[in-house]
Amino acid sequence: WGQIDLLDARRRHGGSLPRTAPTSSEIGLRFEPGDWSASVSFKHVSSARKLADNESQTDGYDWLSLHLERRWQKAGHELQVWLKGENLQDSLAYNHLSPLKTSAPLPGRQVSLGVNWVF
Repeated sequence: WGQIDLLDARRRHGGSLPRTAPTSSEIGLRFEPGDWSASVSFKHVSSARKLADNESQTDGYDWLSLHLERRWQKAGHELQVWLKGENLQDSLAYNHLSPLKTSAPLPGRQVSLGVNWVF
């Protein structure tokens, strides 16, 4: 699967609107053999170039994600065990749309292990 987001927002009399999302693209692959599922995705967010007055620039970043899951079903119950990694290359990333963008970066490398029991 893939996705591209493009936005060109301008004021009627010239100039860019504030907090306009930068161009981003994402590509991913999902595989589900039996009780297993695995997915990997790569997202690229461009630097914010079209800035409004008094708006600061935000650098672009790349984001790599991985998800692995195993499911067991028995007697109407389901147990799920999953391992997830986000921002695996530990990119320094800022959300251009956030009012805290210069003081609060997005999370660094994250790895989590989880268990869900559905009954």
